[in-house]
Amino acid sequence: MFTDPLGWRPTDPPGALAQANCQKAVRDDLVAPTTARFSALRASKDPLAEDDRMWLRSDARRVRSVWAVYGDAESQTRSDATAHAEFACRAVFVDDNSERTLVHYRRADAMGWLR
Repeated sequence: MFTDPLGWRPTDPPGALAQANCQKAVRDDLVAPTTARFSALRASKDPLAEDDRMWLRSDARRVRSVWAVYGDAESQTRSDATAHAEFACRAVFVDDNSERTLVHYRRADAMGWLR
């Protein structure tokens, strides 16, 4: 069975793909992405919001589904300390089978955690 680099399989529910995409987006923001640990992940289907339309621009017309993913992430900082942050992510799937993600960090324990 095919498994993509994020660990997603075609038989996984869409919420699992949204979680995987958001985890990748968070890792891409970290100074030490290989040390990232995630917990309390939850995903729910969400309507397209006006804020989504603003950052998607013309792609907003092509949206098939929107998922809200929330969770906690821990990772090392530049000084090798461990930092924790709560995040909220929007995973948007468009009609050409591509996706867009946007991550907001609600609270981060330490500076030097994000790129």
